[in-house]
Amino acid sequence: MSLGDASDMTEDAKREKELLRMGMFSALAIAIHNFPEGLATFTGALADPTLGVSIAVAIAIHNVPEGIAVSVPIFYATGDRKKHLCGPSYQDYLSQ
Repeated sequence: MSLGDASDMTEDAKREKELLRMGMFSALAIAIHNFPEGLATFTGALADPTLGVSIAVAIAIHNVPEGIAVSVPIFYATGDRKKHLCGPSYQDYLSQ
């Protein structure tokens, strides 16, 4: 048996691993989701800079619940505030 075998893990460790996995998959899904948002902002800004700014503000507001959806499972899995702030949820904002 390996060290990461599920039969050796306690219930808390299994739960933490599942939460971390869910947070990471959420981050991946949101990263894929953000690509068209970036294209929409770019093309909107090319057509009219005011439109581009409006789209960017709307997307920034839209990203708040997405960031929470990613960071909460990571926080509960790790118990570390720094990991969920410096992890995928924060990097999501930097990519835009």
